[in-house]
Amino acid sequence: MSNHGTSSYIKEISISNYSKVIYELITHLRLNQITLVGHSMGGAIALQLALQNSNNLIKNIVLIGTGAKLTVSPLFFEFIESDFNKFLALMNEYGYNKNTPHEIKRKKEEILRRSGSQVLLQDFKACNSFDVRNSISTISLPTLIICGEEDMMTPCKYSTFMHEKISNSELSIVSNSGHYVFLECPEEVNEIIKGFSIKHR
Repeated sequence: MSNHGTSSYIKEISISNYSKVIYELITHLRLNQITLVGHSMGGAIALQLALQNSNNLIKNIVLIGTGAKLTVSPLFFEFIESDFNKFLALMNEYGYNKNTPHEIKRKKEEILRRSGSQVLLQDFKACNSFDVRNSISTISLPTLIICGEEDMMTPCKYSTFMHEKISNSELSIVSNSGHYVFLECPEEVNEIIKGFSIKHR
């Protein structure tokens, strides 16, 4: 993704601009009828692309721990610049089920630390301004919605709302997991996606 790691740089960070980058990649690779999978901010990007779906490039979408509107807690904005270690601690506190192994949290924390406070700040601002609640019902693509039962960052009510608005959607709530459900329960999430893919292949 642009602005992360060694990827290309874009000045104006927004969900819309991120979606343009992904669209350009899809067309550059000449992909067609793809399954687009996105978690959290990635889910917002997937929703944005699904709403456009130029040339019917997307066959179906998988949305994990995301929402039609992504409201970011003021606590994250408070600490992301002033106390980055406190911010990372909050991500661990809000991101996982209480029984999630420390090693999983540590690896994810390393990724966030490498991204840096400024990139994460811009990403959180982009998420906070994202809102497609009024248009999401126009999505007709087969859609799989997955959410951790204990997700505190994008609560299950976000997923339920999307499921109610997207007519051709399926909803799976995964127990004993939080926002990073795919890290906490990888086998279960993989099986859910596999079943969806087989159904809509």
